[in-house]
Amino acid sequence: MQYINKGYRLSNRRSIGRTVLLWILLIFILVPLIEVAIFIGAGHTIGVLQTIVLILISGIIGAFLVRTQGAQVIYNIKRSVEQGLLPSNELIDGLFVLIGGALLLTPGFFTDLIGLVMLLPPTRRVLREFGKEYLRRRFKSYIVRIDID
Repeated sequence: MQYINKGYRLSNRRSIGRTVLLWILLIFILVPLIEVAIFIGAGHTIGVLQTIVLILISGIIGAFLVRTQGAQVIYNIKRSVEQGLLPSNELIDGLFVLIGGALLLTPGFFTDLIGLVMLLPPTRRVLREFGKEYLRRRFKSYIVRIDID
């Protein structure tokens, strides 16, 4: 089986692996640097104790949101299945709730902001539609050709 993207063969899997590795390294280096910079700024602005309290409060609020939104997503999945529908949007929402919850439980203001965006239904809906459109455009250009020898 060969995967063709706009007429070019994607046989060089090493370049794809390198791209993924680069993104992972950037995430594991940049996100902590951003968090440390925000911690230092918040500590200087509002004080160390208040910064720690804010981090704890955001974790508690995050846990509450994960619980309520997770329960809502599970309910929506069950309802779709009972109606005989494929719960695709609900499963994507579940993925966002899972990732958002993990980000909210990670100490830091930057990750809390991203997690909160993923947990709130209106912003989650926008992210879901953006992601679906991105994947549609991305996979529309792929042609799968099967050669049987």
